[in-house]
Amino acid sequence: MVSCPIDRGPVTTNILLRVFPVRIGRKGGTAFTVEIENRQYIVTAKHVLEGELPETIEVELDAWTRIPVKLVGRGPGQQDVLVLATDRRLTAAFPVDVGMAGLMIGQSVRFLGYFPRVKTSPLPGYKKRGAPLVMGGIVSGFNFDEMSADGTSLWIDGHNNEGFSGGPVVFQPAQAASREECRWKIAGVISGYVTAPVEIRTMAGQQAAAVAISNAGLLRAIPIKTVHELATRNPIGFNLDR
Repeated sequence: MVSCPIDRGPVTTNILLRVFPVRIGRKGGTAFTVEIENRQYIVTAKHVLEGELPETIEVELDAWTRIPVKLVGRGPGQQDVLVLATDRRLTAAFPVDVGMAGLMIGQSVRFLGYFPRVKTSPLPGYKKRGAPLVMGGIVSGFNFDEMSADGTSLWIDGHNNEGFSGGPVVFQPAQAASREECRWKIAGVISGYVTAPVEIRTMAGQQAAAVAISNAGLLRAIPIKTVHELATRNPIGFNLDR
């Protein structure tokens, strides 16, 4: 085993280039690609889809493009994950590790997504497609989500925003078998943030009758193992050997 660098550095292109905005019907969010058993899959949050999956969805690669999709699977219960397949390789398939091995409570993570009201600089190799926003937090805990049918969630102390649903949560392990394995790993899929009521008071300090709902600063993500299970159960992703 080797110790990975303490200075984690920026999120690298093997992560950045596989994250993109997605629109399914009237709803939108963030999606990303993963390769499982040499097949590429599209991953996003299940709640981005309302009702039945249409024959096509829109993704923003360099420009908004409509692509045909097939349903690989939906996460069971409250596992807010949607896995799709299409007929082409959508993004570069630079090596990336998928899993939560080595992720510990208190460890730093990053999460990526698109906030509709923010336009970012283009990604390397693209003319128009902006890079995803990269935000950070720490792992607050695992497996204590009463909303989840199987009790499996990844909780992150981090301020999530509109549009990030379906984006990846990534981390670098503290130790790995080799320097090469110190690279960023995909640990989970962003589901959303926890809300909290906030009292509204007048300028005189009197409590108003209404309350506001705010972002509590606690992000819920679904462990990437759900994606792996769905893809291996229905292996119809684009075959990269083509």
